[in-house]
Amino acid sequence: MLKGLFTPPQDEEHINRDALREESLDTQEGNDGSVPVVVESEQQHEQQKKRREEGKTSIELFLAQNKSLSEMKVERDGQAGIMLWVNVGIFCFLLFSPIIALIPTMSNAAFMAIELSLIILIGWSKIEYAHRATVWNVCLTRGIIVDFPKTHKVTMWLRQLPMFFAYFFLFLHAFTVYLTLDPELEKGELSDILQAILSILAVLFVLLMTKEFVVIEGANSLLTLNMVVYLFQDENLLREKGFRVVHMSRLQDFVKDRSNRFGREKTGHFSWNEIHRDIESSETEECKLRGLSLICGSRSARFLWPFRDLDA
Repeated sequence: MLKGLFTPPQDEEHINRDALREESLDTQEGNDGSVPVVVESEQQHEQQKKRREEGKTSIELFLAQNKSLSEMKVERDGQAGIMLWVNVGIFCFLLFSPIIALIPTMSNAAFMAIELSLIILIGWSKIEYAHRATVWNVCLTRGIIVDFPKTHKVTMWLRQLPMFFAYFFLFLHAFTVYLTLDPELEKGELSDILQAILSILAVLFVLLMTKEFVVIEGANSLLTLNMVVYLFQDENLLREKGFRVVHMSRLQDFVKDRSNRFGREKTGHFSWNEIHRDIESSETEECKLRGLSLICGSRSARFLWPFRDLDA
């Protein structure tokens, strides 16, 4: 007590800290008989900090941070394979059946063939978008968040290529109906023009069904994972859990370079770390100008599906 009375305040604080440190060490030595060892050295800490700053992820980091993937794999497999084609078949049936009923009313065989071709292109677009969803699910279970051109605003989904197939189909259908009423294009009566325009209402479902699969984010009441990353403007949002965001255009180029004419891996070796570390993540300039290819999803799904459970 007398020592405390005659000890300067700053020295007393220093003594108290030393005493507490010695007491803590004595307590731990009494428990296990050894001096505590620092688990993480300063050098290891700096290395981890540098890796986080570089933004590098790996399949090993992803698997270490995400132990339970069974339910995600069930969801992935449930949306691929036979169920993918069942969903596509239902869509194509609903799309084709009303159009087939209109064929007998069409007088021009050439226009009828073009209309059917446009419907087939829309059907193929549905198959392509279904395979893009498969690619997204396969990559997600390996720590890759595949990003796509955004369609959550009207001005965005109106410019998608399948929508132009639908626009052209509606215009061509109205023109075909008008040709039935005025084969020589001589009368130009207002009633014929109005009937042709109103005929678009009978096939407007083509536009709506196309929009249904083109708008990959806007149909959801809650934000998708891609939209969360996009709106936060942070590609590294889930990096600590081992996830990396890669744009589909980059994946498209990677698969094109690594696949043979049958869409299979041609080099004999593949690692998910090639996508985690070696390719860029941002959208390509070509994709910004022209959009994604209408075969990129099908080709990428064929390439990546055999490696869906590869842990390397």
